[in-house]
Amino acid sequence: GVFVEIGPGVEGLCHISELSDGYVKTVDSVCKNGDIIAVKLILVDDQGRLKLSRKAAMVELGLSDNLEGDSSEGSGAPRRNDRGRGRDNDRKRS
Repeated sequence: GVFVEIGPGVEGLCHISELSDGYVKTVDSVCKNGDIIAVKLILVDDQGRLKLSRKAAMVELGLSDNLEGDSSEGSGAPRRNDRGRGRDNDRKRS
């Protein structure tokens, strides 16, 4: 994931799973150090740590992250809900 400064001296973590709707192989395929990205605060835990989501911010802003094809690292990778058939589905039933 990436640490994002949302205000002077205020940082939160955006987990790699919250960077995009699609599969993210590396954080660098979405953002680099110093980039400005849109994030949404989704949780403040018991210890005061901030959990952020770029994915939720993009939805709320009505924007598409359009990562597919932008980077050779991210293209061709399966999406979370498109992993093909599981082992049990390949077996013949009698």
